[in-house]
Amino acid sequence: MDDQRAPRGVWWIAGGTIALLLAVAGRYGWHRDELYFLEAGDHLQWGFVDQPPFTPFVAGVVDAIAPGNLLALRVLPAVATGLSIVLGARIVRELGGSRGAQVAGAAVLASGGFLLGVGHLLSTAVFDLTAALAVIWLLTRLLRTEDTRLWFWIGTVAGLALLNKSLVVLLVGALVAGLVADRRWDLLWTPRLVGGGVIALAVAAPNLAWQASNGWPQLDMAEALSEPPAGEDRAPQGRGVVHEGQDPLEELEGEDAIGGVAADPGELGVGHHEEALREDLPLDPHRRPVAAELELGPPVG
Repeated sequence: MDDQRAPRGVWWIAGGTIALLLAVAGRYGWHRDELYFLEAGDHLQWGFVDQPPFTPFVAGVVDAIAPGNLLALRVLPAVATGLSIVLGARIVRELGGSRGAQVAGAAVLASGGFLLGVGHLLSTAVFDLTAALAVIWLLTRLLRTEDTRLWFWIGTVAGLALLNKSLVVLLVGALVAGLVADRRWDLLWTPRLVGGGVIALAVAAPNLAWQASNGWPQLDMAEALSEPPAGEDRAPQGRGVVHEGQDPLEELEGEDAIGGVAADPGELGVGHHEEALREDLPLDPHRRPVAAELELGPPVG
């Protein structure tokens, strides 16, 4: 009999990775992107100039429950990382891998530097990775079972992913192009594929409507980020992390932190979070600065 359950070893690896990420969650301090998401979470709308609303929403909810708690802010990213490991093992299963191969696949994912890196921080990337693996798992399952109802689930996951980041469009487009190249008309020539697309658009509609009503600012931001120096990879220099004993604005001052535009930390919307970090005090959720407009201006749309 075909066992649908993931091997116990997969769950141990996923759980161990979550525990490891939580154990070191307080190290290296706040990342500047996390400060940005915290303030964006205080000004929630269905879109921002540089991203959809999901990650700021997560930051806003966590900050409301546990203000100024870095560990709490990084719990969901750690859990998403564990889920990514499980999804990777399920992909191995859909490709015909044995239970041992599924455990090996989980171990390979768990030891990946990129997975552990994005899992350490609250960012759009950690949730985008989980969503991408979920789409790939559903697609591999579609190939194995030829059950075209799975297009509905693919559309649902893709729509949710669009509320976090837009990269899933490229992933789904590449997967569909692969099916076309392989001439899998049995999977493509079905109204369920169209239905999945409609579901994706319906789920993502609030963000798309916000972008459309405000002139698609995310496209302008993407163009700005693609040009130096905003598009340069500054990670190897270790920039963007607030280390213990370091002024949290030291990393922000003088940097083109958002679209190569803002050099003044006040413009970045770090606001009361910056003050709390300098004083090493818990964040006060009632102390909201006027400057915390994230370069977006007042909420629009």
